[in-house]
Formats: sequence, structure tokens, C-alpha cells
Amino acid sequence: MQKIALASASPRRKALLKKLFSNFVIFEAPPMTKQPKRCAKEETVAKAEFKAQWVALRNPNTYVIGADTIVQSTGKFGKPKNEKSARRMLKAISAKKVRVYTSICIAFFDGNKKIRKRIWTEYADLSFRKISDKEIEEYLRSKKWIGKAGGFNVAQMPAKSWIEKVEGDINTAVGLPLTNIKKEIRLL
Repeated sequence: MQKIALASASPRRKALLKKLFSNFVIFEAPPMTKQPKRCAKEETVAKAEFKAQWVALRNPNTYVIGADTIVQSTGKFGKPKNEKSARRMLKAISAKKVRVYTSICIAFFDGNKKIRKRIWTEYADLSFRKISDKEIEEYLRSKKWIGKAGGFNVAQMPAKSWIEKVEGDINTAVGLPLTNIKKEIRLL
């Protein structure tokens, strides 16, 4: 069995990947330098590819899984930088339908200047109920928004209770859709 690595320190991605593989290592790639403006899907593709390639080049003969998630609503939302930006994001998703994009890149470096990759994007649409100002303020105080695309984690309360409808794979919204990962590794 080839070695598997996750190019992410996200505890949510780690927990999801454990459903597919019992043994893998984690390496966190550094953040990308400033990139040109892109649509949400293109941005997630670029970041997932960067993470996977960065880790693969430092770990030959390892299948490296990189992923990136962005929430598209009235704007595109990555991870909030502070409480003010988290508040803005949560107000923007309240009583709205949003699209969550997660791009995945699996990279394999053979150690001889050749890197093979499989890249794809999946999305899920989430319909949110009205989130009251009181709920938002309580959530902000809980600090559960830190490190979450869009400022929320759909797999955790209370954000889970804000969602009225999910169209697509909920794991896409959590940050790592599992459906195609094993198949794509076999195709590399």
C-alpha cells in the first residue's frame, strides 16, 4: 500500500479521511502568496493544487490529498480573519441559499521531476434559515467560527441547526468530499 498524506491540519478533514484510510500522515502546506482575483471555484482549485504539490514535492512516493473550501453567497467567503468578518459572513448567509465549493487535488511525486495530479471540484448547496442577531453573537463568543470557511461548521451545533436543506454531499460543505478519492488515487 502506498503512503497517503493529507496536506491539511484541519481536524474536520482528518476525521473525514479516517473513514477511508486508517493510516495516513498529515503535513500542513504554507499559505499561498497573494494570487490574482478568481471566481470561488478557480480559487479553491488553485489552493488545493498548491497544498498537494507543495507536500508531494517534499514527500516522494506518497499520495498527497490537498483540499480547499469556499462559501459563495453574496460574496465568496474563506476563513474569517476576525470576529467582525465572521459576523459579516454569518449575516450574509442568514435566510439564504449558499453554494459551498471544495476542490481536491491528489498529487504524486515519483522523485524524478515528474508529478502526477488529479484535480476536481464538488459543491453542495445549503439553505439557511434566518439566524437571529442573538444567535450570531452567541456563536461569535463561542469561537466556533475560527478556521471555518464562511465562519461556520455544518457538522457542529449550533450551525448544524441553521440549515434547512442540503443539496449535495454534506462532506463537501465540511471540507472533504470522500466519494471519489479512492477512485482518483487508483487512476494516478
